[in-house]
Amino acid sequence: MTMNIEPVKCKYCSGNNMKRYGHYNGEQLWWCDDCKRKQSSKDTLFKMRYPSNQIATALRLYYEGLSLDAIQEEFQHQFGSHVATSTVYEWIQEFTNEAISKANEFDPIIGDKWIADETAIVVRGKLQKGKRPDRHYWLFDIIDSQTRFLLATHITATRSISDVQMVMNQAAKRAGKLPSEIVTDKMPSYPDGINYAFHGQAKHIQSGPFDESDNTNLIERFHGTLKDRVKVLRGFKSIDTAKQLLDGWLVYYNFLRPHESLDRKSPAEHMNIKVPFTSWLDVIKNTQERVIKPEIQPTVIPLTRMFESDPELRREYERAYYRKHHIPKYKQRSTKRTLSSIVIAPRRTK
Repeated sequence: MTMNIEPVKCKYCSGNNMKRYGHYNGEQLWWCDDCKRKQSSKDTLFKMRYPSNQIATALRLYYEGLSLDAIQEEFQHQFGSHVATSTVYEWIQEFTNEAISKANEFDPIIGDKWIADETAIVVRGKLQKGKRPDRHYWLFDIIDSQTRFLLATHITATRSISDVQMVMNQAAKRAGKLPSEIVTDKMPSYPDGINYAFHGQAKHIQSGPFDESDNTNLIERFHGTLKDRVKVLRGFKSIDTAKQLLDGWLVYYNFLRPHESLDRKSPAEHMNIKVPFTSWLDVIKNTQERVIKPEIQPTVIPLTRMFESDPELRREYERAYYRKHHIPKYKQRSTKRTLSSIVIAPRRTK
């Protein structure tokens, strides 16, 4: 009787060129010659405890508006396992950075009409005298009117002309071209900032959210969704945390979040071109194996070899050795008791 044994396939590239690669905690490891990755038979990344689908669920819930404590409770109900909030936060940091790096390699097809707007967000300062002072920053965003693709986000403490110029340059670099029209509100910094960035090659239309044409309703709705997310966080903890989360939100908005106006597709999918990922699970499974770099050990050079190459160092070492072992008498401590070392007890009163 013959048995048909199915070959082991790579869970990353679905290749058949697999070979055994030792054991880890009693579990068989495999090596794929096609994608050059080490893996186990479980649906987990190497040296990670939780399955990839559970990590993807945590990331999706976080960017949809749940707090870390709420994600912890959801894990208990849905998967029957306990996960620390610090572990969830480490997942968010690691795979958000991975998604950002993959998204930067994507070349979007952008229209010629952009919409820009700004909104206020709260960043909580460091703890001082039992309180965390709230600091208000401005968030600039530019979105493509045709594809709903978010081109750039910029967080700053001011609304100056240089801030407008900076976010416009970021959007033009991401799109790979200049717009023919750009719609903004009536903030005074926009005309000069757009003129300095595009040198008069883009038509600037100043409008408002309630105008019949060329309004800013599209980006106003985006800011409403973003503020709902910030409200759950009760303000960002620091400016670095705000920048990382906003970059992650930009990736989530462009590649993962379905839009009703785009037939339940993300802006990247609506372009009908190949996208690097369509879910958090794709990001996790395509993450390169984390390599721990060995620490660089310092090179120890014997003193005799150093003295041979540097005679002045030898003389300085001899002088220091002599000063250490030949202390002058006036610097030596006296072992005799002095008046300063006698403690006088207070007189007892009857």
